[in-house]
Amino acid sequence: MAKMVKIIKKKDEYSMEYEVGDVLKVDSTWYGGVTVLGKTGVPVSIDKDEYEEVQDISEPEKAEPTSIEEGLRPAGQGVSTEAFDHLKEIKDEVRGAVKDLLAVAGLEPGDALVVGCSSSEVANMRIGSFSSEEIGKCIAGAILDELKDTGVYMAAQCCEHLNRAIIIEQSAVPDAEFVNVVPQPKAGGSFATTAYQTFEHPVALEEIKADAGIDIGDTFIGMHLKRVAVPVRLTNHEIGEAHITAARVRPKFIGGERAHYDAELL
Repeated sequence: MAKMVKIIKKKDEYSMEYEVGDVLKVDSTWYGGVTVLGKTGVPVSIDKDEYEEVQDISEPEKAEPTSIEEGLRPAGQGVSTEAFDHLKEIKDEVRGAVKDLLAVAGLEPGDALVVGCSSSEVANMRIGSFSSEEIGKCIAGAILDELKDTGVYMAAQCCEHLNRAIIIEQSAVPDAEFVNVVPQPKAGGSFATTAYQTFEHPVALEEIKADAGIDIGDTFIGMHLKRVAVPVRLTNHEIGEAHITAARVRPKFIGGERAHYDAELL
């Protein structure tokens, strides 16, 4: 018999996957609660004080989401117009930031863009305290939309629980040493979880040397950037309520005062 829970409290105002009163099937458990299957069939982490256990109730099959943006449609999805509009604003802000960075970073097909993202900070909560799958999907979708015709890979940085490991397409790093971990919204972060669920062949790495980076919510991506990182000034300084920074990289200068340098590599 499947374990079921009834939602009695909703902390994530942006989520369209559950509402107070919903009875949902438990997919797995974690130290702070359970992971349930939401309205579109995707896993959602619920804190202990958000639900109560109930007896099994037969439910109709839920349709699989058709795209990464599935959850952004307000009609019939249990999300307020205000929350939907906010997600649209976040998406536009992210796409603008990626455009700004691509314009100056000189990235080429096969390069990697490392992205750290705290969905908690985007929602104006303390980092690590309010992981939102909806915000994670929104931001990942916006970045991948901007990168899809560039040949540049997105490298999603997990949270501190997973030592800021990287989730990336296997084709980007075929010779790398992989590690075994599957990120979850509250053990890896919603952004990295979305990346893992979206990539065709996701793999996890302990580290990468990326060619550019975006940090949403002060997650500290510097450990995954090539030397030397150069700050990039963006048009906007926030995504939602989160502080955002970006960087490109350049080769190290060597040789001292008599050396000459290639201006195209600066």
